[in-house]
Amino acid sequence: MEKDTKKKKKAASDKENALRKAGNIAKARRSVWYVLRIVLIIVAVMLLAYTAFIEAMYISNTYIIVTEGMALRADCIINDGSIDTLTDHFTELQIEGDNELYGTKYDAFHVESYNYDIEIESLKVLPWSNTATYTVVESVSQIIAKPYDSGTTRPVPEWTTVRYKVTLEKFSGKWVITSLTVLEYNPELEPNNTPDYSELED
Repeated sequence: MEKDTKKKKKAASDKENALRKAGNIAKARRSVWYVLRIVLIIVAVMLLAYTAFIEAMYISNTYIIVTEGMALRADCIINDGSIDTLTDHFTELQIEGDNELYGTKYDAFHVESYNYDIEIESLKVLPWSNTATYTVVESVSQIIAKPYDSGTTRPVPEWTTVRYKVTLEKFSGKWVITSLTVLEYNPELEPNNTPDYSELED
């Protein structure tokens, strides 16, 4: 009888120990999975932050290349400037194939001033890609110029507003414009929103 009691107590103790051990293992597993989830969340947040930073950097760099490069190109066309100034923004192949740079539209005039404007309509820059594309509308207005020949009576040629697709590529860490594709001449642009002064309070 005493032996049976001891066996029962031992069995109960073994069962209790087994349950306690199983509980500890389950708790350890939950702790491990909790830590892993926290680590995965931190890694995911860091990756998202890094991706956002890289994309923001790409957008900033390409935006400068596009706006500065296109403005320099327009100045070369209007003022017959040196094409060498474009090599930091365009590939040599693009410069050589750009017929507008070698035109004579404004050669008879000394251009004193003009208003240049470029509107970025859309852009696509991915942080894992070495290419970027912009859709822009370029326009020049209020060209003030005098003819070199006093006998010239024809007016100063107007600038043609153009919607372009601008493609850039990154070579050795540097972005450059590789192609300009004309999408539309003289595109219809939405007028700028103007305030309704009748709705303003006195």
